[in-house]
Amino acid sequence: MRQYQRFGVSGLEVRQSKKVYAGTFKVTVLNWMKTNQASLTETALNFDISSPAAVWQWQRTFENDGPDALFRNRGRSKIMSANKPGKKTKQPDELARLRDENELLKIENDYLKKLKALAQSQADNEHKSSKN
Repeated sequence: MRQYQRFGVSGLEVRQSKKVYAGTFKVTVLNWMKTNQASLTETALNFDISSPAAVWQWQRTFENDGPDALFRNRGRSKIMSANKPGKKTKQPDELARLRDENELLKIENDYLKKLKALAQSQADNEHKSSKN
């Protein structure tokens, strides 16, 4: 009803949004919605966004991942790099996991070296006793 009141008959037409919104625009929309205590529908109408669900998704992303997440592009990045924005939050966990794994591998390596030395020592003792 509000779309009809604001845009007339063209407001009732189903629009397929292929528009990509900038992160600053998304932050502006969310700030306006919070400041004016507006609903998703009112906010979408005010900023001529095709679907209130888009605003809801931005709000959810903001709450779950913080404001930086609103500036990420959708889909795969065109250039592969080691410092991807999405990986920054996972790096400390990944680094800790790799350190733990490295420590376990060192322990395993030391254990196998001692086991080999013990087996070699026993083999030498048996070899010496068989010579006598």
